Amino acid sequence: MLVCNFSGGKAGDPGLMEYNEVVTFFHEFGHLMHHILGGQGEWSGEGGFNVEGDFIESPSQMLEEMFHDTAILQSFGKHYQTGETIPASLIAKMNAASAYGRGRWLQGQLWASTYSLQVHNQAPASLDFDALLKADDARFSPFTPVEGDRFYASFTHLVGYTSNYYTYVLDKVIAIDFFAQFDKHNLLDGPTAMRYRRAVLEPGAAKPAADVVKDFLGRPQSMEALKNWMNEEF
Repeated sequence: MLVCNFSGGKAGDPGLMEYNEVVTFFHEFGHLMHHILGGQGEWSGEGGFNVEGDFIESPSQMLEEMFHDTAILQSFGKHYQTGETIPASLIAKMNAASAYGRGRWLQGQLWASTYSLQVHNQAPASLDFDALLKADDARFSPFTPVEGDRFYASFTHLVGYTSNYYTYVLDKVIAIDFFAQFDKHNLLDGPTAMRYRRAVLEPGAAKPAADVVKDFLGRPQSMEALKNWMNEEF
C-alpha cells in the first residue's frame, strides 16, 4: 500500500489534490509497482526495492511522465461535484506549464546533488552549511538568494539520501530514456508497456541495474532523451 499525506482527511473536505500531489502519487505508485512486480522471485533480497540506490528512482520518475497523457487522465479525472471529465484543453495547459523552465529545474537538481555530497564529504568540525549554500547558489542559480535562507534545514533528503541525492538526476536521464521508447499515442496498450514490465520491473534486483537498462533500451542510457525533454517548451 501507499501511505501518503495528501490533501483532505478532514470532515467535509473532499480531498481535492493539487497538481503536484497527483504527480507525486504517480511517482510513488511507480515505486509500488516496482516493488510488487519485482517482488515475485524466490529471494526477498532480489525484490524491486533492493536494486542499486542510483537506479531506484528510475521507474518512479518514468511513471510521472504518464501523468501528461490525456487518455490516462480522463480515465479517472472527474469533477467531484458534476462528474465532468477533465477537459483536454485544461490538460494541454497543464502540460505546457509543466514543460516550462525544465532547464532551471535541472539546475536545481544539480545544486541539491552537489550540496548533499559536499555536506557529507568533509569533517563535521569544519562544515559550514551557510558558506556552502552561498557558494552553490552562486554556481547553480541565476537568482539572488534571500539573506538568512536556511534551505538545508528543510532538505529532508539530506538525511535520508545522505550524499546520494544525485540519483534523482541520473535516474531522470534513465526514466526519460525509458519513456521515449513508448508510443505516445498508445501508452498502455502498445507492445512497449509489457516489454517494460518484463525487462525493467519484474527482474527486481536479480540482475545489475545497468543490465536491466540495456535489456530494455538495447544500449546504455543516453542524454538525448533528456535534452529533448528539457526543450519540449520550445
